Amino acid sequence: MNGDKFLAKIDGLMVKNRLLVIALVVMLAFNLMNWGSLMAAQARTQVVVIPPGESDGMKIGDGKADPRYLRRMARYIINQIGTYSAGSARMQYQEILELFPPDKVTGAAKVFDSLAADIERYPSIASNVLWTGDNPLKFTSKLIQVRTLKERLVNGNVSERKQVFYCLSYHIEDTRFWLDNIIEKEEAGEDLCMLDAAPADATAAQQ
Repeated sequence: MNGDKFLAKIDGLMVKNRLLVIALVVMLAFNLMNWGSLMAAQARTQVVVIPPGESDGMKIGDGKADPRYLRRMARYIINQIGTYSAGSARMQYQEILELFPPDKVTGAAKVFDSLAADIERYPSIASNVLWTGDNPLKFTSKLIQVRTLKERLVNGNVSERKQVFYCLSYHIEDTRFWLDNIIEKEEAGEDLCMLDAAPADATAAQQ
């Protein structure tokens, strides 16, 4: 009798343990499903930004941004890196560093520091950029091209003008715009930044 009771208790405990394991597995699966749904929803999240002076919002998120947002970012970046004086260049470059992702910011900082040092050697020289052409801004999902007229000023007087294309590589992670690279091209031609971009992905944006 005692042996039967002992075996019955063991069987009961084993049944309870099996039920507990099943319950834990179900809870784990449920939590994993919730986590997956949350991550998927976060990846699709978009935010609406309303800049000062505008009534309509601009969307960014889910790996993309609307054209007006990209236009604003392009204007900010180009003005910071293309229009400067010897006294302002370093500070402007430091602001641009905030747009680079963590894995690229150190390399970008070295390049900007070298550029700023060269600019500061000649305090009488400054630079100014103006968007030019019928469609100065063009972009794809990974690249922004801005066509500009770049002026070199010496003691406030324009000494040189030349066409310059600024190629801005970027990506959007969650609801954050990240600047991956900046290339300046001075060669004669059309759409120098877009030569490697897929034609179907290119979108012209009016200034």
